[in-house]
Amino acid sequence: MTVIPWEADYPETLVLAWPCIDGTVYIATMMERNGVVNAQPIWGNKVSTSERFALAQSPYDSTDVSPLLMSWTGMGLPTFEWLASSFIPEELAFIYSNTWKSPSDSDEGGPPISPVIGGPAILPVADSIYFAATAQDPTQALCFGYAPNDNSAILTLFETTDYLSVDTPALGLTPAGEIQIAFAGVDPNNYLTITQAIGPAPFSGELFTPAVTYPDQCIGGPTLVTTVNGYAAAYVNKSNFISLLYGVENLDPAKVNRVIYSATSWHAPAIATLNGVTYVAWIGTDDPTGNGFPTGQLNFADLGSLTAVNCPVGDTAQIEAGPRADEIATRMRRLRDITMSAEPSGRLLTALLAQHSTELGILFGAHSDLRRSVWDALQRFESTATSHQPFTDDTIAAAQKALQQLDTLAGPLLRESLRHAGDIVASLSNRTFVEGLAAASRSFPELEAPAHTGAQE
Repeated sequence: MTVIPWEADYPETLVLAWPCIDGTVYIATMMERNGVVNAQPIWGNKVSTSERFALAQSPYDSTDVSPLLMSWTGMGLPTFEWLASSFIPEELAFIYSNTWKSPSDSDEGGPPISPVIGGPAILPVADSIYFAATAQDPTQALCFGYAPNDNSAILTLFETTDYLSVDTPALGLTPAGEIQIAFAGVDPNNYLTITQAIGPAPFSGELFTPAVTYPDQCIGGPTLVTTVNGYAAAYVNKSNFISLLYGVENLDPAKVNRVIYSATSWHAPAIATLNGVTYVAWIGTDDPTGNGFPTGQLNFADLGSLTAVNCPVGDTAQIEAGPRADEIATRMRRLRDITMSAEPSGRLLTALLAQHSTELGILFGAHSDLRRSVWDALQRFESTATSHQPFTDDTIAAAQKALQQLDTLAGPLLRESLRHAGDIVASLSNRTFVEGLAAASRSFPELEAPAHTGAQE
């Protein structure tokens, strides 16, 4: 599913498009005006896919034409990757389709590129179209390239990188005009990973900056979006909640703002901003047909109308601390944002807490003894951490007691996260908070050091 502003229509409108399991691609416009999604099958040549695809608007050329571009993975065998532009810029019709072809000295290009997992990502910038995809072969390598923005689909550069991805990657343009690629890694946690192209095309030497791995666990591939609140990576976490990670243009996991929404999906949301309003579309996790398959309903809303999930620590402070709640919650946020964010283990704890906010909130609300046990451990932790004293056995025991109580009530995903939390707590024994987090970070090397970058030899 994808949604973009469409400037060929006046006044401007959004274009929302998504595939169905039978390969039919539906498209809708003007839903931001009345909240109604009037869908119709897309009109185009060979436009048939059941995978995530890319939709983008080409920059205006010298003739003041700015057609829409669409790129998708075809159905059937052999499988091809396609690029098409709208037949008439003012109409949503994709007639002229070409297969993506590998670089060649020939005007006709080289052989078609190999099939990819999911679909490709495209990003038109000036007179080039940037391309990214995950190879369908067993390596699942991330591929990157670019082609002239002339609908030929003949790649000028096409490289297979050392990075591995589980699904469709995302391409985005940061506020500073840098090209970024975001993807979910093949590690067991499918951590959100972002790298940035080094300079504009043509490239020479290394293609990317070292990749940065964030402690955010993804289902499928993410998207890179611009909202009224800034540039962000949008993804669905392992608890199926739609999530936005702001500040990723900094390529610094310590300088982000994570927002988790109560809306759930199995796929990254489609997000676009038009006339100062950010809109979001997603397929829910519901089962409207009652056949046991969570096919989900199509949802469309103003992002500002979605409900953000409250932090369970803040809610617990309000209940247990009374008038001192705001003061204590402020100290805990400072500890999170300054001390914990400096270490991979601390960032992981923060991300896991956010991912399971809803389940933790429900458990704390339903079990007062659990909530008090957690609150006792949190106060001990905050006091010891801010005093820069080593963690004593009784403080560690209080934390382990709270984790054990949680474990007996938690679902399988939360239970796995509690195991990570328990390992981090154990690392704090007889160490200061900073020393303990540093020791725990050595257990998560994938979050500590950037991977090797560049094209494969």
